[in-house]
Amino acid sequence: MQTFISPLLAILLALCCSTSIAATFKLASLHYPPYEYVEQGEVKGIAVDIVKEAFRLMGHQVSINIYPMRRSLEMVKNGEADGIFTVFKTPEREKYIIYSNEAVLQTHHQPVGQE
Repeated sequence: MQTFISPLLAILLALCCSTSIAATFKLASLHYPPYEYVEQGEVKGIAVDIVKEAFRLMGHQVSINIYPMRRSLEMVKNGEADGIFTVFKTPEREKYIIYSNEAVLQTHHQPVGQE
C-alpha cells in the first residue's frame, strides 16, 4: 500500500507550531478523485475533509486549491503555498518538504501526475 496524505500533515503541524502563524494557510493539491476534486467550483474529497478538520481542530483556516502536480510542488518550493498533500516521498522533495512518519490515508496505487 502507498501512503500519500501524511507529508502534508507533517508540514501543516510544523507550520501551526511555528512562530509565524498565518491567518489562513494556503494549500495545494492535485485532482485525484475521490480524494481531491473540484465540484461546482468547490474543492471536495475525503483527503480535503481530513485536512480541513485537522486545521479546524487546531483553530486554523485553510484555503485549498487544485493544481497540476508540478505547479503545486513549485508553489510549495517557492513559498507561494504553505503546504501540499497527496504527494509521494522522493529524495528530491525531501529537500524542501518535511514528511511525517504516520499516514492519514492509504491507497493501493500512485495518483496520476506523481513521479
